[in-house]
Amino acid sequence: AVIYVGQQAWGRTTNPTGAQAERARRQGKQCDAAFMGAAQGRAEADDAIAKTAAEGFAPGTVIFLDVERMERVPQAMRDYYRAWTARVLEDGRFRPGVYVHKHNARRVYDDVVAEFAAAGVSEEPAFWVASGRGFTHAASTPTDVGHRFTTMWQ
Repeated sequence: AVIYVGQQAWGRTTNPTGAQAERARRQGKQCDAAFMGAAQGRAEADDAIAKTAAEGFAPGTVIFLDVERMERVPQAMRDYYRAWTARVLEDGRFRPGVYVHKHNARRVYDDVVAEFAAAGVSEEPAFWVASGRGFTHAASTPTDVGHRFTTMWQ
């Protein structure tokens, strides 16, 4: 599976500002809550597309955006992953998917489905849901993680 690790909220609920982003850049950070937002999502989608193509993955391969667990999903993070999804759909070479914790899966799924609909794409997005509770590897299916839209689980 192709996984793209982009920006993470890391429990922060801030609305990032230009000053916060500049401070993070000066500190040499590449992954920081200060970078969340739609512009960064589009830029990192282009990066994910370029890296996936350069590695020789076939057209139509799903690129899973890694969205780690958050107690609350800040609007800037929602803007980030929505823009990332929209850009991958717009490019068309690969399919966007999301690796997400069960705790945030429903919120992220609803947002991603809205981006698919806005792009006129009727297929179901690929969701890789992480959770270690309530199912066993030997006897369960992906949807046993608790969400009917789960295509892969961990």
